[in-house]
Amino acid sequence: MHSYKVQLIVSGSLALVVLLAILMVYGIVPAQFPLGSGSSSSKVRRVHKDDSSVPEAARILLSQLNSLQRHSVVKSGMQELSLHSSLGHIFQDAGDYDKASHHYLAAKDIAAKEGGEKLVATQTTLGSAYLNAGKLKEARQELESAYLLMDRKGPNAVNVLWALGNCRREAGKLDEALTLYGKAEELQQQVRQQQQQRVLRRQEWAESAQVDRPAGLLSDIGQAYHSKGQLEKAISYFKRAKEQYFADGERLQHVKTDADAVELSQIYNRLGQVLQDRGDVHSAAEHYQKALRLQQKSLRAGHPRVAETLMNMAKKSERCGRGLCCSPCNSRPG
Repeated sequence: MHSYKVQLIVSGSLALVVLLAILMVYGIVPAQFPLGSGSSSSKVRRVHKDDSSVPEAARILLSQLNSLQRHSVVKSGMQELSLHSSLGHIFQDAGDYDKASHHYLAAKDIAAKEGGEKLVATQTTLGSAYLNAGKLKEARQELESAYLLMDRKGPNAVNVLWALGNCRREAGKLDEALTLYGKAEELQQQVRQQQQQRVLRRQEWAESAQVDRPAGLLSDIGQAYHSKGQLEKAISYFKRAKEQYFADGERLQHVKTDADAVELSQIYNRLGQVLQDRGDVHSAAEHYQKALRLQQKSLRAGHPRVAETLMNMAKKSERCGRGLCCSPCNSRPG
C-alpha cells in the first residue's frame, strides 16, 4: 500500500510538470514560472531577456551582468553597480520606471557597502525613479536619506536638493520645494564657477558636470510656480529654461542629443500648459506641436511623455471646441 501511494505521488508530480510545460509552450503560464529553485534576480533577468520591449542596449548590459554574476570568482561589486546604474538609466529614458527602479535599487544595495557619496548618488537616482513612477512615499524616503548623508558642498548636493524639491512639489509643499530649488540653483552656479576655475579635483569635476543642467532646474521651478497659480512667473522661468538652448535664436539644430530633446520637449509641454491656463490656446498648441516633434524623434511611441503631450493636445482641442480660444486656431492638427 505504501509503495502504491508513492507511485501515485510520483505520477501526479510528473503529470503536473508536463501540464505546466504544455501551458508554457502555449503562453498560458509565463516562462519564468518557478518550476524549481532559483533566486529572484535570475527570474527578473529571464523576464527582461524574453521581453521584446527591452531596448537593445539593455539586452547587452543584462547579458554582461548575467555573465559577471555567473562566472566572477571575486565579487565585482563596482562592476555590478555600474551595470545596474546604466540599466536604470536606459529603462528610465525608455519610460519604464518600474524596471529602472529595480536596477537602481540593486545599485543602491551594492553602494550601501561602500557608503559615502556613492550611496548618496544611487539613492538620489532611485528616489527620482520612484517619483517618476508615482511612488511618492518611497521617493521621499530615499531622497530624505540621501539629503542627510550628502556632503553639503559635494558633487551630489545639487542633484539631491533638486530631486527633493521635485518630491516636495509633487506632495503639494510648494514653498518648501521652492526653497530647495533656490539652494540647488545657488549651488549649481557655484559649481559652474568652480568648473571654470578648475578648483574641483578631476573626478569630482566630471561628476558635478552631470548635474549642470540649468534648463531642467529652471523648468522645475517654473512648474512649482504654475502649481501655485503664479502663471506669469512660471512663464518667465520656462522662457529662461528655453533660452538655455536658444540664446541666439530658436533653431532646433542646437538640440544635439536625445537627452536635450527630451528636456526641451518637457519645457515646451509645460509652457504650453501654462499658456493654455492663461487662455492663450493658440500659442499653447504651437508649443505642444514643438514638444511632439522632438519626442517623435527621440522617444518610442508609447513613452509616457508622448502620451502626456497627446493628452494636452486633446484638452486643447476640447477647449477650442467649446469656443474658449482667445485667438483663431489654424488648420494644422492639434
